[in-house]
Amino acid sequence: MSLENQRILIKKLEEAASKNLVKFKGTVKTPEIYLNYDKGEIFLSGRSIPENAKQLFHPILQWVEKYVENPQKKTKVVFKFEYFNTASSKMIFELINDIKELKKKGLDVTIEWHYLEEDDDILDSGETFQEISGLEFQFHSYQ
Repeated sequence: MSLENQRILIKKLEEAASKNLVKFKGTVKTPEIYLNYDKGEIFLSGRSIPENAKQLFHPILQWVEKYVENPQKKTKVVFKFEYFNTASSKMIFELINDIKELKKKGLDVTIEWHYLEEDDDILDSGETFQEISGLEFQFHSYQ
């Protein structure tokens, strides 16, 4: 994905940050993004190696922060990454910290961490996020 295409995606994400339903297909450098306020669902999948992870994740984090202010009673968060870089890892952790606020409110939160069956790096990352955040993850391997 060219830098220009990433800028276009980021602009579209910024515009979508205030909507109840956000859907973007993943690319070779950016994850699939599905945010559904009405269903209480947050889904990120694929690869996350954008030129500027902070810029890419900023509108996602804005959406999640707004969601946390007035959430559904049940929230389901699904991570299904094939790969993410260090900068994306930091942004994923920020997102998890925002989700943590829902647990503090006593709400029902499910976090699923999906990983390729033999991908120990992605599994380890999920386990690290779980340990640092203090949240319980459900781990699922796939082929």
